[in-house]
Amino acid sequence: MSQTPTEKRIDTRNYGIDLLRNVSMFFVVILHVLGAGGVLSAAAGMPLKYEVLKACHIAAMCAVNCYGLISGYVGYRSKFRVSAILTLWLQVFLYSAGIGLLLRGMMPEIITWKKVLELCQPVIYKQYWYFTAYFALFFTMPALNAAIEHLPRRAFEVSFGFLLVLLTVGQQTFLVNNVFLTGSGYSYLWLAVLYCISGRWRRVRREYRCGPAKRRR
Repeated sequence: MSQTPTEKRIDTRNYGIDLLRNVSMFFVVILHVLGAGGVLSAAAGMPLKYEVLKACHIAAMCAVNCYGLISGYVGYRSKFRVSAILTLWLQVFLYSAGIGLLLRGMMPEIITWKKVLELCQPVIYKQYWYFTAYFALFFTMPALNAAIEHLPRRAFEVSFGFLLVLLTVGQQTFLVNNVFLTGSGYSYLWLAVLYCISGRWRRVRREYRCGPAKRRR
């Protein structure tokens, strides 16, 4: 079935999404510099500087959530192609294995061959938690897209409203020993929830842009 002119306009490149992706990447850099880079720790003895840096760190923590929302907004209307995740895996493998071999040559006393082997298997050994979570998310996208498309509005709101409470408030209160493997947001489960919420929002937006005939409950 051919698309209407309105549908074609909606499915064209969204530069707002591109801007959000770039801003989120900048936030990721801030998180890594302040956290793993040791800047926050170094500023611990300087109250004013520490508070300013901590505020920047808190402001940048939305970066991963933004990427999860972008995945849902874009992935909901995208064609499922295994070649896409294989290409992404190859890129991650080349960077990970290449850097591992380079560090092995520079610091053999620290970077063992076992570590290099782990770097050559980025998904299995969770070298990059987001890629591992996204790898699992990718292969469940068809099922998640079906839920976005066909789940009644009330059922969707109740189901994902419960999951939001479970993974946010519940994570900090009544969940013991991380029983549902929520990972404080650093997990496939959280990415899947963000994916569905963003994809559903795009579906609703698309229906309203296309007119009353396209709207469904």
